[in-house]
Amino acid sequence: MKTVFFRVDEKFIHAQFIHGWLPFISAKRVIGVSEKFANDSESRQIYCDAVPGDIMTSIITPEEAVKNSLGESETERVAVLFSSLEDLKVYYESGGSIKTLNLGGIYPRENRRKLLPYIYLSDDEIDFIMKLKRNLTDIYCQDTPHSEQVEFSNLLAEK
Repeated sequence: MKTVFFRVDEKFIHAQFIHGWLPFISAKRVIGVSEKFANDSESRQIYCDAVPGDIMTSIITPEEAVKNSLGESETERVAVLFSSLEDLKVYYESGGSIKTLNLGGIYPRENRRKLLPYIYLSDDEIDFIMKLKRNLTDIYCQDTPHSEQVEFSNLLAEK
């Protein structure tokens, strides 16, 4: 069955994603979306090598992701992992679409405030995510596959 799982996680491809999320969603393919890592051949190779060999893995830029029509032409279970909200924004503003988005690890930085132990966002980032939400994207926060999902709009209502 075709399923595309979109996630933002600033740790990018890491052990929790590989050993937790991939088996949980039964992904057969990983597409990392990262301007930084797609343009760094050494980092790209390290990340691709970290994923088990039976899972096809590639790392591409946000613009390449739009050209590849992620989510529209997939025939298997695919995990699309954005390395940052900036990469997600470039993808979206270049014409990419997402129906459901999982926000995972977005960590402290200047001008960000804590919304959950694993979600820190600036006002501009919140505005961008709400723009996605208004365009029919279901957005939830969840750090691990077995933890509770928190609907993004509910999270803001609580703060």
